[in-house]
Amino acid sequence: MAVCRSSFFGHLGRYQSQVSSLLCVGIDPDPDVIGNPAEVYAFCENLVKQTAPFVCAFKIQVACFAANALENDLRRIIDFIHLNYPNVSVILDSKRGDIPSTACWYARECFGRYCADATTVQPYLGADAILPFSSYDQNGQRGVFVLCKTSNLGSSDLQELRLEDDLPVYMSVARMVSKFCSSYDNCGLVVGATYPDAIAHIRLHFPDVWLLIPGVGAQGGSLERVMDITGGYRVLITVSRSVIYPSRFFTDKNMTSADAALAIRDQINLGKLMASDEK
Repeated sequence: MAVCRSSFFGHLGRYQSQVSSLLCVGIDPDPDVIGNPAEVYAFCENLVKQTAPFVCAFKIQVACFAANALENDLRRIIDFIHLNYPNVSVILDSKRGDIPSTACWYARECFGRYCADATTVQPYLGADAILPFSSYDQNGQRGVFVLCKTSNLGSSDLQELRLEDDLPVYMSVARMVSKFCSSYDNCGLVVGATYPDAIAHIRLHFPDVWLLIPGVGAQGGSLERVMDITGGYRVLITVSRSVIYPSRFFTDKNMTSADAALAIRDQINLGKLMASDEK
């Protein structure tokens, strides 16, 4: 069961300071790589044990489990994290989006069935489709990260289209979420490290909105650039493949997931320190 907290982002910010980490490790197990779907849970538990000392959160990709009928393992690994690392937040990367009546069921899936502390949602259906997630409880204990400017190459197809006020679509999403923050202080944005100009644009206009930033590592986003822009303020840097399969991304082929998480955490902290020194 999820830990009772005063607010999702309040707890997250305090824990980041306590453990000196902005790192969120993504748990995206690939049964084809692991070799046997029956071994996925053990693989994930080992990953959590290795990396938990160096993270503030885990982000779990629901599709990796659901596509292989491993939903029970998904719930088990979330329960394992909550039981053994109760201050580490669990973000369910579900990217749900539907009409409000259906979104209520998706919110119950994320926060009721799986007991995640936060989830990712799509904004395409509008604010009323996000509300069932942001208002799931009355005191903001569950967090919501709204897809804004995603890290994939095709994100520009829609997210950078210009609207009548000449703002790109992603800025309209950021504006919508910032309004949500006035009523529900548990909403943040997903913005890819592969688009640093978008991060800078969002930070300029909405400086206090939390950002979940994927795209560092395997996707080639610049951690240094992200830290220069944000200073490490109200951000989570999420890294998946570079930590899960470190031998593919580091020259040291004996590097473990623990080694990779520690190295990336320290890189983030160094970038934060350098950004602070420059101001």
